[in-house]
Amino acid sequence: MLITNTNFYKFSRAPFSEIVSELENAKMWTLKEIKLSKLVLLSLSEKERDKAAEIYKRIMQDLEKYADFNPKIYYEEIGDLHFNRVQSLLIINDIEAAKAVLTTYKEIVQASDDLHLLIQLKFIENLVQLYLAFPEYQPKMKALLAQLSETPTSETHFYTIIFQIHQEKAKSYYERYKI
Repeated sequence: MLITNTNFYKFSRAPFSEIVSELENAKMWTLKEIKLSKLVLLSLSEKERDKAAEIYKRIMQDLEKYADFNPKIYYEEIGDLHFNRVQSLLIINDIEAAKAVLTTYKEIVQASDDLHLLIQLKFIENLVQLYLAFPEYQPKMKALLAQLSETPTSETHFYTIIFQIHQEKAKSYYERYKI
C-alpha cells in the first residue's frame, strides 16, 4: 500500500465495523470475545478514542471474572491488554493516558509472580519514559535489551522491534514537547 499509494487499493472497514457492532451488542463476553476485542482495540483509529476507552474498560471488567477462576489466564490476558494499550496510546501521543494505563498495569502485576509479566512491565515502563526523558531512557532501554538478548527468545526479538518503532517517535515527541 505504501509503494502503490492508497488510491490503488480500496479497503473497506465494513467487516471490521460488523465485528465491533457484534462485540458492542453482546451481553456477555467469553474469553473468545475478550481476545477478539483486544485485537479490535488495536485496530481503532485515533478518532475513535472514546470507543477504544469503552472497549478497554469492558475488557477489564470481563477479565475480572477470570482473576479467581484462572489466575494464569487472567494475568496473561491483562499483560497483553496493557502491553498493547500502552503502545497504542503512545502512537497517538496520548502520553498521559499511557501513563495512567501503565499505573493500572503496575498495580495489577504486583500481585503476580510471573517473570514474563515483570520483564514486560519493565520494558513498557522504559518505553513510556522514553517519550518523557529520551536522553536518559534511551541508554536504559538499550541496556535492558542487551541484558534480555543474552537469553534469546521470541519476546526479546519482539521487544527490539517495538523499541525500533518507538525510538524515533519518542525522540521527536521529546524534542517537540520537552520543557
